[in-house]
Amino acid sequence: CESICTVYVQYPAQVMLPAPMLGLSGGMVQWLFDRESLHGQRGLIAAVISAADSHGFMNAQGALDNDATTIAVVKEIAQHFPQFGTPVWTKAVQEKFATFACTPNLRRPTQNTGVRGLYLAGDYTAGDYPATLEAAVTSGIKCAELIAAEMA
Repeated sequence: CESICTVYVQYPAQVMLPAPMLGLSGGMVQWLFDRESLHGQRGLIAAVISAADSHGFMNAQGALDNDATTIAVVKEIAQHFPQFGTPVWTKAVQEKFATFACTPNLRRPTQNTGVRGLYLAGDYTAGDYPATLEAAVTSGIKCAELIAAEMA
């Protein structure tokens, strides 16, 4: 399994990303979400780190060090958006078993279970993508097609 860490960074209310969702490269944060655009939470930015354990911010117990991770995330956001200033508060949330480890030759279940009316949908099912939003959507579409064919 792979972990995903989301660091919520509250800035003053006037802070907004240029888009509701931004992809970043070259650092540890892959995605930034503007929570005002998505949920009306003014100035709140969610920074998402996939495979969070691989970035080296572990504590003595072998768990992700939320404080060190948060400091690194705030610095990374400041590199892209120095005008945001200092956050008002932060909170890191780690899901230790968020997704499967995408390894070569990994066998994943298909959508069809063999049981009439029961299908599997999700990013973990067999498909062209690793565990991503695109994989989940593609899996759901495949399930809808199977259901439609069953009803025809």
